[in-house]
Amino acid sequence: PQYMSPEQALGALERVGPRSDVYSLGATLFELLTGKVPFDGQDPHAVTVAVLRGARPPRSELASIPAALDAICAKAMAFKPEDRYPSAGMLARDLESWLADEPVSAREESRRERLARWARRHRTWAAAAAVVLVAVSLTTTAAALAIGRSWRNESAARGQAEANFESAQETV
Repeated sequence: PQYMSPEQALGALERVGPRSDVYSLGATLFELLTGKVPFDGQDPHAVTVAVLRGARPPRSELASIPAALDAICAKAMAFKPEDRYPSAGMLARDLESWLADEPVSAREESRRERLARWARRHRTWAAAAAVVLVAVSLTTTAAALAIGRSWRNESAARGQAEANFESAQETV
């Protein structure tokens, strides 16, 4: 019962189909990721009630699970069949995409994640961009310091010139 879909637990056999199998595969993936069955218990009735309450995400058990893999498992174990993968093949494609370090359909990626993926795939370009960024930062900092020093020197020279002008006026 730890691997049965909610529609099976309800006894709605007319709703059982490929998406129910996807749910069971998601439950298997949950166990592979966490080392625990998604619904623990010795009593089949208690497990069935737990299945009807809905699955918890794998990351709730183990925080080190990557977000994309967590999303794949959560989509496979969605409570409503229409929210799951339409077929086991679609689930497999998302898992293969994750293994290949490509985006998965179960989760929208952030810009940071896309940038990190690009950097992993293009290490030379990423390193070159980092070097250029550091060089520009150092150059900008050096220029700002030089400008600040020039402003201080100019201010001191202006103060000295005004003092000399006042002294010359007093002399005249």
